[in-house]
Amino acid sequence: MNDLKFAFRQLLKYPGFSAVAVLTLALGIMATTAMYSVIYAVVLDPFPYKDVDNLMSVKVWEPGQRGYRTYYSTDQFLEIAERSSLFEGVIASTISDVVWTGGDLAARFRTIEGMVHRFEWFNPYDTDHLERIDLRLNQNALVGAAVDYIGSSPSAFARGESIVDAFAALIPRIVWPDKPIVAGSGTWVSRYTGLTFEENTSVGMGQVLEFYINFGPAGVVIGFLLLGTTVATIDSVARSRAVRGDWPGFALWYVPGTAFLQVGGSLVEITSSAAAAAVAAILINRYVVLRLRPQAPGTDAPDSLAATAASSSPWS
Repeated sequence: MNDLKFAFRQLLKYPGFSAVAVLTLALGIMATTAMYSVIYAVVLDPFPYKDVDNLMSVKVWEPGQRGYRTYYSTDQFLEIAERSSLFEGVIASTISDVVWTGGDLAARFRTIEGMVHRFEWFNPYDTDHLERIDLRLNQNALVGAAVDYIGSSPSAFARGESIVDAFAALIPRIVWPDKPIVAGSGTWVSRYTGLTFEENTSVGMGQVLEFYINFGPAGVVIGFLLLGTTVATIDSVARSRAVRGDWPGFALWYVPGTAFLQVGGSLVEITSSAAAAAVAAILINRYVVLRLRPQAPGTDAPDSLAATAASSSPWS
């Protein structure tokens, strides 16, 4: 109990450091949760049954529709399962979820029965499992597909279209209610690789692919020079604030800077995340950290807060 009291007093004594620590822990928890969600969806749950090498995907081509689809309604899946004579069994895969648009509860339970019946745990020593992770997360194939699809035609490149979207993403939706820009990579990957994905599926393009589809190889080189310079500048300024003991200033640079480490995300995700983090850091500095600082005896709280805000501004 004494240790808890001491820790609580230390947190109140150094509110700036406490705020930075809380924000860092929050980011760490969010990152861990996101990584677990990805690993669970990619490794633990996509093919939870044995004999993965013998699995086949049933694809459907429809007249007038570009490409194929591998998703079905409950009734369509049950019909395929009942009429199939080529396969030992037909199972709805979690990587191509059955669309629950019809059928009663019993039909839905029958759809996932096979998935539960032949569950297989992830084995980190199984090279087949590891290859599946690499296949899902490695974006070399997407970059190569874009190179082949675009070819050497300069008119085929986006010419900064996605970069303009990245700056437009900084405008809050409360100011621009009909803003067409959303998180994720949208249809960019399909547009510049020619690959077709399931409906409503957003495939992250990452910075290598995004820089390439905008300006080609030169865009990749220049883009990463600018991105690296930005990250280095943010890191240098954050370090100088930490050395000076300016924890509010450190948080204002460090927390938004973590958004630039999304190597698999689009520039829209980077800029919007950095802006949201900067706003959060400013609000916490102004309305939480400053109010927790001890006030000088005989001074008015509002004047003292204003003076503290002026003297510790991270922009000074």
